[in-house]
Amino acid sequence: MNLRFLLISAGSVAVLTQFAAPASAATLIDENFNTVAIGLGYTTSVGVFNVTSGNVDVVGPTLGNYYPGNGSYVDLNGSQRGTITSASIFNFNPGDTVTLSFNYGANGANKIANVQLGSLFSDTVSIGATTSVYSSYSTTFNVNSSLSAALSFMSSLSNPNGNAGIIIDNVQLTRVAAVPEPFTIIGTLVGGTAAVRMRKKLVAKNK
Repeated sequence: MNLRFLLISAGSVAVLTQFAAPASAATLIDENFNTVAIGLGYTTSVGVFNVTSGNVDVVGPTLGNYYPGNGSYVDLNGSQRGTITSASIFNFNPGDTVTLSFNYGANGANKIANVQLGSLFSDTVSIGATTSVYSSYSTTFNVNSSLSAALSFMSSLSNPNGNAGIIIDNVQLTRVAAVPEPFTIIGTLVGGTAAVRMRKKLVAKNK
């Protein structure tokens, strides 16, 4: 491997590294439930979510308009405690950065819901005596191991059955994929090019 080859390789890698596109966020879920018909007792699906236990209501401007101006939203308590789970299962890899955000409120006081993204993430949101607050939730975390997961919202077991539960709206889930370190890219490119050149030399020598 001569000096000229090294300089060309290093220069090429420098150019590629300089103009490489930065990592961008992939939107996995963007659901505001505004295209779902307002109604009670959903047992199959609401938007990009499946109803995986109990039943839920979709309420809003024409029925149960608890938060005017925010379109439609899901009440996790239909006539029973309900769970909604994303119809899609998402794949995550070490180094990925995941952001989850949503709005929540309540139909009635003292409501609780569990939020879960497989074994990656779990949390609880609750509404106390003040039910008029339309709150925002957001969290960002890094993935440590490869896994697949769906996103779920579950009305807590502490909620009684009945048509009054946590309100969920404007669910967004994004992922920024891990990118190789610059030196990993350089090492791979230079190493691969050197291997090709060595193979050509061996072939030429054996002819």
